[in-house]
Amino acid sequence: MCDGLTEEIIHYLSVMKEFDKVISRSSIMTFKGSNKRIQEIAELLNVNFILEGSYRQSGNRLRITAQLIEASSDNHLWSEIYERSSGDIFDIQTDIAKKIASNLKVELTTGENEYITKKPTDNLEAYSLYLKGRYLWNNRTKEGINEAIGYFQDALEKDQSYALAYVGLADCYIISACYGYIPPKFGSPKGENLLLKAFEIDSNLSEALASLAHYKMEYERDWDGALNSIERAIQLNPNNATAYNWYSDLLVIIGHHDEAIVKAKRAQELDPLSPIINSDVSSDLYKARKFDQAIEEASKALIINPDYYLILRNLGLCYLQKGMYVKAVDIMELALKHSDDNLRIKALLAYVYGATGNNSKAQMILNDLNKLSEIEYVASINFALINIGLKNEQLAIDWLEKSFEEREHRLVFLNSDPIYDPLRSNPRFQVLVDQMNFPE
Repeated sequence: MCDGLTEEIIHYLSVMKEFDKVISRSSIMTFKGSNKRIQEIAELLNVNFILEGSYRQSGNRLRITAQLIEASSDNHLWSEIYERSSGDIFDIQTDIAKKIASNLKVELTTGENEYITKKPTDNLEAYSLYLKGRYLWNNRTKEGINEAIGYFQDALEKDQSYALAYVGLADCYIISACYGYIPPKFGSPKGENLLLKAFEIDSNLSEALASLAHYKMEYERDWDGALNSIERAIQLNPNNATAYNWYSDLLVIIGHHDEAIVKAKRAQELDPLSPIINSDVSSDLYKARKFDQAIEEASKALIINPDYYLILRNLGLCYLQKGMYVKAVDIMELALKHSDDNLRIKALLAYVYGATGNNSKAQMILNDLNKLSEIEYVASINFALINIGLKNEQLAIDWLEKSFEEREHRLVFLNSDPIYDPLRSNPRFQVLVDQMNFPE
């Protein structure tokens, strides 16, 4: 329940448009139980104010302390002790958010006031299950997402009108399809149906609109629809880090690289310790062909999350583009080691092997994936990438055409990912690009 209290206060503050930046929970929770001084934390997060508190529960009784601190002066602007029953937790959250706004001279609009007094669910157990699911989903591993699905389903069993739990479950299926864990034609439409249920409950939910934008760009390839949804999501919650992150993806897809990097950096400001957001900043720079900057960003991100496989992936691909072949291979092998044998990373390692002249190792992975595809789903694009590395151009395009029929998410980066550069003069490849209907 303590984590839920933290999450909901952050959420309430994030919808207040006068606050320039409210740090996301995934970064905040890094400091749970930390001995760092307030000034150190504020400097790491680049914020001016810190809300500090403690939580104790005995039976159904709660004792919650909260204090608002100005980081530069260590001055306590406000503090309060709440001794209530556990059933009052949402009222306490609302009161804390309002007190913070008042002490920082922020005047709430009617809409903001109504929003923060609306309970996400009346079931505290459902709320706790939802938070556990979100934590696992954010790491993007196959096992974590499958476990998150169970938590979101359990939350919905506790409260069938819990809109955010529908969004969380939808995100699991959409991301599973994007990462090649399940076929896109199964996962993405299932995610859309869950989002529609969320909208039936709450039509103005920023998280649901961001997820709808993600679905539209990754599966429907509806660039205008995705843009409308993501802009509405940010309008409703200007501090929605995930929305900015997906906004940057959309801008990369449609070729607006400089603007994409601005949005990615904004997501990073709002959630500076998030491994997936830090990974996507370096990924956006890589797709913009800013390889040195991408390497710099990835290297900084690895200081925070040294074993995060997606950051390692980005670093390895950048080294490959710069002709630093030994480093590219070493880093990509490390990425696979830390990815729990992720098939996307395995295929990229084979691509790097082929691109650096180690065809025998690339072929070994290709053979392994061929055998695996006889017993479980392996996305066609994995075979395409390996064949690009092996310089089997026509075979690579055969697999890309199959990927197009599968609605494979990674095809949205056909115009931007340097991996596809060797194919750009091929007429068959250009037909594929035309079929994606990218904006001019």
